[in-house]
Amino acid sequence: MTRMIKTVANIICVAAVVSLGPASTTQPSNDFMDYLLRLISNEAEQYKLEAVRAADFNISVNSNWFTNRVFKAKFQNGFVRGLSRVSRKDNCQPTRWTHGNITLACELDLSRVIVTYVVAAKGHTLNPRTDWMDVYVKVETGTALFETQSLPNKPPHIKTFIIKPPLVLSVERVARKSRIDLNEGRSADFNRQVIREVKRVVQDAVMSTYLSILSRVMTKYSDVLILPPVV
Repeated sequence: MTRMIKTVANIICVAAVVSLGPASTTQPSNDFMDYLLRLISNEAEQYKLEAVRAADFNISVNSNWFTNRVFKAKFQNGFVRGLSRVSRKDNCQPTRWTHGNITLACELDLSRVIVTYVVAAKGHTLNPRTDWMDVYVKVETGTALFETQSLPNKPPHIKTFIIKPPLVLSVERVARKSRIDLNEGRSADFNRQVIREVKRVVQDAVMSTYLSILSRVMTKYSDVLILPPVV
């Protein structure tokens, strides 16, 4: 009986070591990524990362009932906000060897990104007046894959940076004074067009502005950004 208890105890200990092993090797990667993201956040004001200009665009929604006209909306004064709050999504991968280089891969969570617009709209009623509203387009689901690579004890460089599908957005309309009501069909068409346009805005902000600043920060702090050794 004593021998059996010892055997069971040994099995439990081995299982615990095996299960904890991979998790323990992710911590250095997590620490590196969190430190890099803090550096980016600290540089946000200098690079105007918290309010990135978004391109203007117009959309048009056809009339679908005799009580409404063609709905036209002009999106202006747009900003992409929240890029300074991009965070690590779950654990990074442990560092690994790739053709003599140390490689670290991590997924970044884009769900704190929101795009804001001031919108001039008309055609929601038979009255030809222009009304104003604010439109908020939030990233509900969005992930970027970041891979960095370096020779041992050398400054890392960006190997891969892409937005992984799906990129899911939600739309919220807030009227400033007069209500801007659209029936169900027109509201769905409005949201579809807005999401199509703003997806391009988000992709451009992440793959152009954010990536550029990420590269600059890695260069600026190359003396302290050293990839963890491969375990």
